[in-house]
Amino acid sequence: MKAWMCITTLLLLTLIPATSLAQTEPQPEVDITCTVSGDMSNDPYDDSSGRAQVACELQNDDVYEVEVETDVEWVYTHDHDTSSTIRVGANSEEQVYFLVTPSETAQAGMETLTFKATVVQYGNVRECTNCETTTDTVDIFLRQWTYVDLEIQSQSPEGTFDIPMYEDSFQPCEQDGDYSLQTKIAVDGNHDFESAIGFERQFYSYSGIDYSDFAVEVPQKITLDIEPGQSTSVDASFSLTVRENQTEDVYVIFAVFAGELEHVNGYLAEGDDYLDDYYTAIDFVFGGCVVVGLDTENGQRQSSDPIIIDASSDDSYIYLIAGIAGATTVCLLVVLIVVLVRKSD
Repeated sequence: MKAWMCITTLLLLTLIPATSLAQTEPQPEVDITCTVSGDMSNDPYDDSSGRAQVACELQNDDVYEVEVETDVEWVYTHDHDTSSTIRVGANSEEQVYFLVTPSETAQAGMETLTFKATVVQYGNVRECTNCETTTDTVDIFLRQWTYVDLEIQSQSPEGTFDIPMYEDSFQPCEQDGDYSLQTKIAVDGNHDFESAIGFERQFYSYSGIDYSDFAVEVPQKITLDIEPGQSTSVDASFSLTVRENQTEDVYVIFAVFAGELEHVNGYLAEGDDYLDDYYTAIDFVFGGCVVVGLDTENGQRQSSDPIIIDASSDDSYIYLIAGIAGATTVCLLVVLIVVLVRKSD
């Protein structure tokens, strides 16, 4: 019995130091602070890289060096090397930088990235098998992009639409007739949006003619029933009736354009001021004809006179191209340059 008691006592004495050591063994960890620089983009028409940079600081407040394993939870791709460990000195910090890239099909919006760090060794020799993992998160924004392509597939009369904005490019307006076109509109982007196509007319001449005498009817805008990645065809027609006894040449400009409904509404309400304040993805096509005025020197008519425009369309949107009529002494070429600059912006 005494021998058994001695053996039990020795075993208890042997276990006490191990238990005490396990209870006092440190479990170091590092603090993480992550920030993001810039936004992401997957716009195929954007020349930038489309990547955003993430910076994470690992802070070690212990009195010994630690070796840290890291990991990244992220829905898209990144270039952080998670296979290598990072050493952080005693009472110091280390910076980690890496880039994140969205997929080509990613939808615009915010995505959350989580950076993780776990101490696996401290003091250069001691392994830490139970050290807790610390984390930090950042939200990274993927910018929206929109693509709209407006293409003339057919027109009548030929040479009416998609012409250069030079005076010589304009054919004489017919006395009475229709100017029709068929368009194809393709839209794409990384977000859901409503699109529209529309037309409007504008006048241009070298003299200060009062255009209020020109009776014009313009259809209301119509939303297109297509989604990003789809296309549709639209038929539209301008019906013209020429008015007599107009002495000055008047250029009748047809404007057809397509874009996001939101931007179309803003453009219709504010004109060129809207383009100055907002990024827009609107595609334009121009056309028209010239009403040749009376020859005031010999009293003979050269051709038709000012016109009344009755515009109609099937499944189409119509948009006002504000500012096409420039100063009375400025030629159509200057007008075209102004419009193209706005389009490129």
